[in-house]
Amino acid sequence: MRFAVHSASAAVRRTLESIVLQSGHHLAADGASADIILLDTCHPLKKDAQAASSLQLMAQASPDSPENLACPLRPHNLMQCLRILGSTQTIALSHGWALDMQARGISHASATLALTEKECSLLKHLAAAHPAALTREDLLERVWGMAGDIDTHTLETHIYRLRAKLEPLSPSACDILTQDGAYLLALGEKPR
Repeated sequence: MRFAVHSASAAVRRTLESIVLQSGHHLAADGASADIILLDTCHPLKKDAQAASSLQLMAQASPDSPENLACPLRPHNLMQCLRILGSTQTIALSHGWALDMQARGISHASATLALTEKECSLLKHLAAAHPAALTREDLLERVWGMAGDIDTHTLETHIYRLRAKLEPLSPSACDILTQDGAYLLALGEKPR
């Protein structure tokens, strides 16, 4: 999901943008291209901020309005809310593929494949980066929150298992390719 952050305070805006990025979402260049606008209503708003769906930070939140969060806001509460938003979406991929984050599955036509939470997250990040590839370091940081040079085979093991699950789906191919040491999601027809 792409978020735009609106706040009159530059420091608050930078903090909120950092939390959005840490939760695995992306920042939109402007409010028009955002899926959701994160509004800090404790500060004056721009009028164009009302164009998209919004998640509002308010002085006092209503318990029956899940799109409103009370200020002062604890960063982990916002991250949890953003993760929930990201896990309840269905992502339409190319060539008829769809990734259902809530049901944890990928489907094409009448075939559906159950995935683990990490497999869904891997595919989500690869799909968001498509057609670009993501490095090992990028994926370890985005999916597992691991930064730096960590000696682990977690990513490779998950990629191996995910490839094995995806391989039998036919006739359309869904695969994770290795390209110059990075990973790329490939969706399309299997070669005959």
